Amino acid sequence: MIDYAKALKRGLDAANRAAAARKEIDQIFQDLDDQVLRGTKNKVSIRCRTCDPGDALPATPHVEDFYPHELSSVTGYHTSVTQARGSLAIAAFNPTVGSKKQALLALCEIDRAGYPFQVTWNDKVNICEDGEALRSCLADLLSDPLVGQKIHNLMTLQPQKAA
Repeated sequence: MIDYAKALKRGLDAANRAAAARKEIDQIFQDLDDQVLRGTKNKVSIRCRTCDPGDALPATPHVEDFYPHELSSVTGYHTSVTQARGSLAIAAFNPTVGSKKQALLALCEIDRAGYPFQVTWNDKVNICEDGEALRSCLADLLSDPLVGQKIHNLMTLQPQKAA
C-alpha cells in the first residue's frame, strides 16, 4: 500500500530545501550586483531579467552588445532571481544613463528546486549544482574578455543632457 503521509513529508522537505536554495541564489546575485556597482563606482549594475519571446535574443549571448529594453518591473527585471518565470538573462546596464542600453552577458535557467542553476555564454553551458559553483561560474563570467568589453562600454557611456 502506498504511504501518502511519507510522500507528503518528502514533498514538504523538498519544498524547504528548494526555498533555501532559492534564497541562496537571490543572495548570490545581490552580492554580485553590489560588488560590481562598487567596483565600477556605481556605473554598472548586473541583474537578471525575463526573456520574453519578443525579445529576439540571439542563440549565443555574445553576438550583440545592447538590447533596447527599459528597466522596470513591467519589462521583467527582478531583484529576486528566483521569482522570475520563463527564460532568464543576466544583463548589465549603466544606472547613471538609464536602462535604454543594456549588455546581455549570459542566459540562465533555474531549476524548480533552485539547483542546478544553468548559465550559458559564449556557447559554453555551465551547470551549477550549488552556491559555490554558481559563485565560481559568475566570477568566470566577469573574467571573460567579451563580457569585460561590454562592461567597459557601459562604463564609458555619458549621461544624456536634459533638453
